[in-house]
Amino acid sequence: MVLPNSGPILSENMVFVTETQNKKYEVVRAFDRQNGQELWKTSWEGKIKVPFFAGKRGSWIRSTPAFDGERLYVSGMRDVLFCLHSEDGRVIWKLDFVDQFLHLCLILDLSPHLW
Repeated sequence: MVLPNSGPILSENMVFVTETQNKKYEVVRAFDRQNGQELWKTSWEGKIKVPFFAGKRGSWIRSTPAFDGERLYVSGMRDVLFCLHSEDGRVIWKLDFVDQFLHLCLILDLSPHLW
């Protein structure tokens, strides 16, 4: 059973959701909008213990992905932004804010926005 941790995001043919599995992996799934069949699943390690002030909400991925018509953008719990190809879930690129900018951003609840 899939229990998404974010709100769903829609494309013309698919529904995308995120979840945390086994308190260790962040997962993005795509489902067919017509029949609910899972089309693909992508995951990466994303275990983190959230700070005390956010602990009531749990240590799992929270942000709702953003979709630009071709790519899906997902903010992970460990301050990593992933860009995924919507048709197959493969990672196009990722940006690790801690590695790139040498600090923790605490984007735990933020969803990426497209302008």
